[in-house]
Amino acid sequence: EMFQRAQELGAAARNAFSRLQSQLERLSLLQQITRAIGERQDLPSICQVVIRTIEDRMPLDFACMTQYVPAENCLVVTGVGLKGGPLSREMELGEQARIQIGSDGLSRCVKGEVLYDPDLATRKFAFAQQLADVGLGAMVAVPLRLESQTFGVLIAARRKPASFSSGECEFLAQLGEHVALAANNTQLYEALHMAYEDLRTTQQVAMQQERLRALGQMASGIAHDINNSITPAALYLDALLER
Repeated sequence: EMFQRAQELGAAARNAFSRLQSQLERLSLLQQITRAIGERQDLPSICQVVIRTIEDRMPLDFACMTQYVPAENCLVVTGVGLKGGPLSREMELGEQARIQIGSDGLSRCVKGEVLYDPDLATRKFAFAQQLADVGLGAMVAVPLRLESQTFGVLIAARRKPASFSSGECEFLAQLGEHVALAANNTQLYEALHMAYEDLRTTQQVAMQQERLRALGQMASGIAHDINNSITPAALYLDALLER
């Protein structure tokens, strides 16, 4: 019994160490992705960095990032990973493709809930069936939210059902928060850049108008000086012509 107890304790210790090691690896991966997206200033490059990294490092069989369009109640695909390229073409989910949101898991996701579907084959809603038809078995959908507003969804899938651990789901949720913050910073940067360009254009127009005003004043002064010089000459010419 003591030997069996020692074996059980050893197995528990190994499992705990394995979980701790996996958690440290995920934290390292999160730090790596955060540092990489912090160096980007446009949303497409951020999408590609995130998707390609989690495809390779988690790994995943399919990953894509989408933008939420509330007016049309749909998701628009903004980026697809290289590994999932063949599957995306088979599903016709290339960039700018639309994923309609019904009364299913995606509707909960855009409201802020992390969606984990361990067995897509048993689900009846359209998007789950679309993934299941190309051989994908499990999916995690993470809302990209900032200040209670969802602007996109990160979708990760694997062929094997029930293949995402709770730690991986938590990692993807944390990654979604970092991506949302980076995307918001990108939008602020773009807005600031546009405001700077507008200000520079306004300054150039103002400077041009100031140059034209100064040129007009200079021309008016020159004309006045010429007129002052010509007037006496004209009077003397009139006198000469009379005499």
